[in-house]
Amino acid sequence: MDNDLPSLCNVECEVMTLVCAEGPIAADAVRVRLPGLPDKSTIPTLLRRLEEKGYIAHVVEGRTALYWAKQPRGQAVANCRELQLLAEAIRQAKSWQD
Repeated sequence: MDNDLPSLCNVECEVMTLVCAEGPIAADAVRVRLPGLPDKSTIPTLLRRLEEKGYIAHVVEGRTALYWAKQPRGQAVANCRELQLLAEAIRQAKSWQD
C-alpha cells in the first residue's frame, strides 16, 4: 500500500471503485448507482473525504461538480483490500477468544 494514502472504509471503497470505473462522474450519478446509502447528503460527504485523502479531484462545470480518480484503480483497491484483510483478522481473533 502507498504509505502516503490513508486507508479507505468499506463505503469509501464502493464510491472509489465507481469513480475509478466511471469518472468523471457527478455526485447525483454516484447516488443513483449506489442506492443503498442512507441519505442524500452521504455521497457529497464521502466524495469530500476521498478528495481530502488524495484519492479523487473535482472540477465544477456550471452547477455540477465532476469527480475523477487521481490514483490508479489498483492503488485504491489495494488500500481497500488491506482494510478488508485487517477486518477479517480482527473477526478471526475475536472468534478464537469465544
